[in-house]
Amino acid sequence: MLQYDTSDHDWLEGRGPKIKLIGGIDDATGEVPYAQFAYKDSLEENMVTFKKIVEIKGIPLSIYVDRDSKFITTRHKGIHVNLKGDYGETKAEKSLG
Repeated sequence: MLQYDTSDHDWLEGRGPKIKLIGGIDDATGEVPYAQFAYKDSLEENMVTFKKIVEIKGIPLSIYVDRDSKFITTRHKGIHVNLKGDYGETKAEKSLG
């Protein structure tokens, strides 16, 4: 299992810009396959970091992340949401009624 997160720490102790450390740690061995500093904790920076981890170690069997919005899929009114059977009335049904 790969534990993956961003550390929002004052890494430069006030002597420079605020940076974040993005990376993962192997839960079984404690090894850090890859981590990088970034100016912001964005989806793009996280995907670059994760891609590097996959290139170095391969695809992890499982990944543990926090509930940050970058890691949560939000689906708003897409067709895949309506496939659960709750369709409501169609325009044709309304005009017949």
